[in-house]
Amino acid sequence: MGERLLRDEQHLCRVLHTPFSDEQLAVVTAPLEPGVVVAGAGSGKTAVMTARVVWLVGTGQVDPSSVLGLTFTNKAAAELGARVRAALRELAVDAYGPQRLETRLEEHGEPTVSTYHAYAGALIAEHGLRLGIEPDLRVVTDASRYQLAARVVASSPATPRRLSNHLPTVINDLLALDAQLRDHLVDVARVRQFDAEFAARLGREKPLAKVLEALERTRAREELLDLVEELRAAKADAGLMEFSDAMAAGARLAIECPDVSAAERARFGVVLLDEYQDTSVSQRRMLQGLFSGTTALDGLGHPVTAVGDPCQAIYGWRGASVDNIDQFPGHFPRADRTPATRHHLTVNRRCDVRILQAANELAAPLYALHAGAEPLRPRAGAASGRIRLALHESVADEVGWIPGEVSRIRSALEGGDQPVSWADIAVLVRDRNELADVAGGLRSAGIPAEVVGLSGLLVQPEVGEVLATLRVVSDLTANAAVLRLLTGPRWRIGVRDLALLGERSHDLVRGDRTPGAGLTGALDAAVRGVDLTDVESLSDALADPGAKAYSEAARERFARLSAELTGLRRHAGDPLTDFVRRVVDVLGLDVELAAAAPGPGADQACDNLALLLDTVAEFAVQDPFASVHGLLAYLDAEAEFGAGLNVAE
Repeated sequence: MGERLLRDEQHLCRVLHTPFSDEQLAVVTAPLEPGVVVAGAGSGKTAVMTARVVWLVGTGQVDPSSVLGLTFTNKAAAELGARVRAALRELAVDAYGPQRLETRLEEHGEPTVSTYHAYAGALIAEHGLRLGIEPDLRVVTDASRYQLAARVVASSPATPRRLSNHLPTVINDLLALDAQLRDHLVDVARVRQFDAEFAARLGREKPLAKVLEALERTRAREELLDLVEELRAAKADAGLMEFSDAMAAGARLAIECPDVSAAERARFGVVLLDEYQDTSVSQRRMLQGLFSGTTALDGLGHPVTAVGDPCQAIYGWRGASVDNIDQFPGHFPRADRTPATRHHLTVNRRCDVRILQAANELAAPLYALHAGAEPLRPRAGAASGRIRLALHESVADEVGWIPGEVSRIRSALEGGDQPVSWADIAVLVRDRNELADVAGGLRSAGIPAEVVGLSGLLVQPEVGEVLATLRVVSDLTANAAVLRLLTGPRWRIGVRDLALLGERSHDLVRGDRTPGAGLTGALDAAVRGVDLTDVESLSDALADPGAKAYSEAARERFARLSAELTGLRRHAGDPLTDFVRRVVDVLGLDVELAAAAPGPGADQACDNLALLLDTVAEFAVQDPFASVHGLLAYLDAEAEFGAGLNVAE
């Protein structure tokens, strides 16, 4: 606050009520210059970042208002901001006493803590006109992105020949390619040139299977690039931008407008970058352009501290580049042009010794890949810990074993000094398809369980039934969804009848079939296909099952399901929320659940259906023409990447 309020490191520890280790204090008290902190899991990085701000303010090196902290999510920004403000308040109480506290805090202002995207948006709003970018552009939500992309794909004048015939897949591929181009600051023309040169090289190679596959993918990307240009034109016409657009524009401002960079450096004397391993190339270029340079006049040596862990980089699918944290010392050199200092936080404060030994053994290949990463070490006085391994003959046996094991663990922990709740126990699964069974087994045993992520909602049986019906109604070739409906508890079609139906779908397309193909051959053939006119459709076979030797029950159920789907297709043009509500009504799920025996399971299933309808309503609220294809693409992305809403608690 312009004056020295801290005497030494011990004084800092007393003010923040935290016994920082020597390793942590080395980061907290580092010189006012660029540096990167490789903070292993559970090493107290947020506490260290907070203490770093308090140290710099308390030793008079910076004012609070000149500190900028950036992280990824609104939740993380709110948490970091709250912790920093609370810590500075502790410092002010210690220095000035409660009587002068509010006055002193108002005099010196507060740090700015924001998300990377919000910071880029603020730059564009203030300086965008320098690049011809209107300052009133709206940053679209995820739902709006999928709505817009769905409209572009559906209305495109081009006739793609090599893209997937599954519209949600095309929508996701379109959004991913557009975002990747923005994240890596690559324009469409450059990709077209690369593809043309690459295709020419492939054309000179022997026509091996891999060569032909690469050539086909290159040509498919050409078609996708056409859609990218149409999507960008649609965004410009609507005055919209995505987060990746905002980051790319922010990078251009930082690189092309020196006045903007100078103003930001004058405003923020210290910059803290959280979760730096998950930043993209465009984010790094923006930060580098703003807060680093080739001379002291354009930012060389500006105090930027990045915190992260290359071994926890999980967002490569959205354009993140772990190279950013590995190469930070060269990207942000010190004022004498030497590489920035790399600090390490390696003491894990959460886990016992054996847990860390196992984690380090599993992570050894990652440590070998990243020069800045080091194995985790246990805290002083850590217990030895326990690891138990159980092998089961089947997934069902494992799912049945988990509730008893969870109850045993809680009973064993209850004898300790700290109270134990169900929320203190986590069950991690490798395959999200097991989530519903695991959660159902826990709840059946009377153990409350929360499945985290919208993907948890999407794998619930009652929700999966609705989504499968939507897929079949919107796409006659959605054979996997047809199989889910046919084999589910509502229709219960057996293996023999499924094989015959698969053969019938083959007959309708080919006019002949391979004798004896059986279930695997017939259904594999039905699900496989590229050309839309050649894809075998189980929906067509349902509508015209032919004279095959189905059981009477199967033939009657085929007719009922086909009539149900035909009736729903007549309403596919209704407003999206109304249409999904109709699907729930036709399936009779809410009636069935209302008639079920009362209990937590039935109540939660009803709540899950309500959450699905709320999600659909939120998706469609800003677009009266929101489509089923756009919704399914949005939900597919949520299921794959596991972000979004939780199931009902």
